[in-house]
Amino acid sequence: MLRIQLLLCSVIICTVLQGCIFSPHKGDTKVDPPPTYVKPLNPEAVLYNLALAYTHRDSLEYKSLYHEQYQGSFIDQRDPFPVLATYFKSDEAQHIAFVAQNTASVDLEISTSLVRIVDLGDPAGWITIQNPFSKLEIDGIKGHLNIVPGTAEDTIDMKFIPIPPSTTGADTTWQIIRVIEARR
Repeated sequence: MLRIQLLLCSVIICTVLQGCIFSPHKGDTKVDPPPTYVKPLNPEAVLYNLALAYTHRDSLEYKSLYHEQYQGSFIDQRDPFPVLATYFKSDEAQHIAFVAQNTASVDLEISTSLVRIVDLGDPAGWITIQNPFSKLEIDGIKGHLNIVPGTAEDTIDMKFIPIPPSTTGADTTWQIIRVIEARR
């Protein structure tokens, strides 16, 4: 009888020390590979990286897409007393941190019909893409948000600035310098 009790006791101790016999093996947990970003050699590549970083809630990549002098704005023209809201790169950093901490899933899709335009009011070299996104869905702690940007009501102009290479022979890259959002 003592032998059986010792055997049971040793089995229980081994089970406790190794984890429950019904728990998955440590190697069985699925880890998604990190997203693969492309070099931001044009505004479309920046948009691709932005959608990927936003969807994966990757704050480091997301922040790297914005120029240091970035400025965004939003105005709701349906409001009887519209106020222009202005935000900066630090606000974008806070935004992606909030999204990363408070959402279950995010889906940001790029429009299939991106058109570059040159806004004559912009500095030389800047490129504008109007309404670059076709869908934004966020499943968060407090519910589901589904936005279809670029409708007749909501417009987005994203402006990109070329970043000259710091070394000879390197490629020019691009960053987001302005975002102008309006609700009409």
